Amino acid sequence: MGPNHYTLMDLFAQLGLASDVHSMDLFMTQHSLRSDSLRLEEARFWSPFQRSFLQEQWLADSDWVVVIDRLNLALH
Repeated sequence: MGPNHYTLMDLFAQLGLASDVHSMDLFMTQHSLRSDSLRLEEARFWSPFQRSFLQEQWLADSDWVVVIDRLNLALH
């Protein structure tokens, strides 16, 4: 894994979500993962593309992993 330069704003944009601070805060409030056993990519609110992107990047240990983990922690 190389140096990570991605931000949560970048991840939201990559996922096709509004990436301004207000929209990201609203998303995280409305999509809280109540169960610690539910993995981020298993959440029902992701589209097939979003789910696939999250899974592929995580499994590849790509530069996105750090920011995906930040989102995971924020939603749990």
